[in-house]
Amino acid sequence: MSIASPFARPSPKFRRVYHQFAPEVEVYSIDESFLDITGLGGGDYVAYGQKLRQTVRTWTGIPTCVGIGPTKTLGQTC
Repeated sequence: MSIASPFARPSPKFRRVYHQFAPEVEVYSIDESFLDITGLGGGDYVAYGQKLRQTVRTWTGIPTCVGIGPTKTLGQTC
């Protein structure tokens, strides 16, 4: 018997959520994506990230981590 994990493949649900929050989305790997939120969120990027996490959890049932930074590398340090 095989039990499919929700982490087994990238989900279209994730991409739909991400595109609700940013026009530019780069899927980097099975469990990592980058969103360009430059100029979005009214400057309150912490609240924007919290709303993104909440929406992903609501739509997919999977908890996530959101890192925010001026570069991809610094954004990964959550």
